[in-house]
Amino acid sequence: MDNATTVADSRRYALGVDRGGTNARVGLVRNDGQVLSLLTERTEPPGSRPWEVSDRALIGLLRRALDQPEVAAVPLDGIGLATNGLVGQDGMAVGMGGPCEAPWSETPVQTILQRGLGVALPVRAEIDAKAAAWGEYLFGAGRGHRHIVYLTIGTGIGGGLILDGRLYQGAGGAAALAGHISVDMYGHRAENGMVGIVEDYASGRGIAAAAQAALVRGRGGRLRELCMGNIGSISSEMVFQAARDGDPLATEVLQGATHALGIAICSLLHLFNPDVVILGGGVVQQGELFLGALRRTVEQNAIHYYRQTPILVSQLGNMAGVLGAAGLFWQ
Repeated sequence: MDNATTVADSRRYALGVDRGGTNARVGLVRNDGQVLSLLTERTEPPGSRPWEVSDRALIGLLRRALDQPEVAAVPLDGIGLATNGLVGQDGMAVGMGGPCEAPWSETPVQTILQRGLGVALPVRAEIDAKAAAWGEYLFGAGRGHRHIVYLTIGTGIGGGLILDGRLYQGAGGAAALAGHISVDMYGHRAENGMVGIVEDYASGRGIAAAAQAALVRGRGGRLRELCMGNIGSISSEMVFQAARDGDPLATEVLQGATHALGIAICSLLHLFNPDVVILGGGVVQQGELFLGALRRTVEQNAIHYYRQTPILVSQLGNMAGVLGAAGLFWQ
């Protein structure tokens, strides 16, 4: 589908489900990008199986969505699900399973959801960041572009690729695991066994961990004041606040994060030559304190031909997953 002509001759509808670690959202989406109804519910922490969708809370939320008058009144193309973890093109969730982790058995996400609801509607599951990338392509900052690198910078880092107007899947459907790009071949080994991955440096979790480690080594300043001596309570938001207050340690941590992410983006620019790079997620909402340094890193390290590639901020925010999940039926 050309994202410049998303609206078809006739209206089409689908339910988009974004199952995050904190909230699950279910929206009735029309193929012009309008969200006609939305239900949100707190979810339990994902635990060791973040892709599991058989829990009663999600099934109950979807049943309530299907019972809404707005939903019951229109023909649905299906239910699209954006979920974390790895999901293949066959709808099988396979977890993550890094080098130091045992692989998880495959789980038929789509089948579990369909049977739990007892409906004949088609169900399509996708990795959350890839669904968000598709949402931005159809309805957000990616409109008018056919080659897009999308990154979501939140607690972790996820990614999605739009190549020649198509959501790139890879051999098995699990392409664009951008947070696992290595930016330091001699870096520390993550819990899952990966070495020097950008997620460990530039995600919200990585930023907080870097600040905590520096304070453990005896560094002080505004950041220590904000956490009131409880180093384990430091969050990325505290680091940004301390940096705005002029704290040298917080500024140093953010410089490391933006440099790591900028180097990863340079690699993606060189590999895929996109029209634009789109950034979503909570960390990006910190604005120029993060984005300005990030863009400077790219300008200083990318081959000249790629330096002017626009780095944009998501237009859909936390609705990108809902819109992209519904949009899986309009490819």
